[in-house]
Amino acid sequence: MQEAAVLESSLRLLCVTGDEQGVRRVVDELPAPTFSVEYVSRYRDAIAAISTGLYDGCITDFMMRRGTALELLHVLHQAEYSGPVIVITEESDHR
Repeated sequence: MQEAAVLESSLRLLCVTGDEQGVRRVVDELPAPTFSVEYVSRYRDAIAAISTGLYDGCITDFMMRRGTALELLHVLHQAEYSGPVIVITEESDHR
């Protein structure tokens, strides 16, 4: 997993993206410094990270390497993950 700059805080946010700069624009709009951010780029890394129970929320691209946000949401639901998930995309997709 790739780690990005981490801000000192009490909330941990996982960002799943192949476009770290694009998601950074979204994250930069959040109030700081109230959270820390870790970036991963692959679906399997997202599953592994979320399963640790260390994250309070997740921002994810709709499309990621070898998976989609819908598949991730299904896994999170099965794991009874209760944190918020924000799904973003740059592409039109009517699924």
